[in-house]
Amino acid sequence: TIDLNPNTKLRLAFERERRSAWVSGGEAYFQIAHDPGRPFVIHAGGHDVTVLGTKFSVRRERDLLRVAVLQGAVQLKGVGRNSTLGSTVLPRGSMAVATSMATIVTREPLDRLDQGLRWREGAMVLDGPPLGQAVAELNRYTQIPIVVADDQLAAMAIGGVFQLDNRDR
Repeated sequence: TIDLNPNTKLRLAFERERRSAWVSGGEAYFQIAHDPGRPFVIHAGGHDVTVLGTKFSVRRERDLLRVAVLQGAVQLKGVGRNSTLGSTVLPRGSMAVATSMATIVTREPLDRLDQGLRWREGAMVLDGPPLGQAVAELNRYTQIPIVVADDQLAAMAIGGVFQLDNRDR
C-alpha cells in the first residue's frame, strides 16, 4: 500500500519482472512486500530505493531526498550522476538524507520517525523548528498560505501537535 502526502507526484509501473515507482516531488509512505523475483524500486531523482520488505517513507524536495525506515530495510543507491555515492542498506530506525553531493544516515528512535509520519492521521508534530520553517511545512496542507511577516517571529522556535484540517486554530 502507498499513502500520499499532499502535492505528491508519483507514477507506478508493474511488470512481470519488476515493480517501479517514480517520485518526482512530495512524500509517500510505503508498505511493500519483499519479492526477490519481482523487486520494487522507487526512482527519486538521482537515487533508487529498493525495497527489502518494509514500511518506510520517501520525501523528495528538489535535489534533497529523505528516506525513513520504520520496519524491515531498504537499499539506497545513487544512480546516474549520483552513482559515485554508492549504495547503502538502511535498516529499521534509519533516516537517510541524500543529495547529489552526499548521503548522511542516522539512527533515530522509532517513535520520532513515526511522529514525522503523523500526516497520515491528519496531524503534524513539531519539536522546535523555527516558526517560518514550520509554517512552510504547514502550507503544504492548505489552500490559503499562512504568512509570517515578522523575521524575528519567524525565527522563534515552535512545538506541538497541529491538526492539519484546522487552519484557523
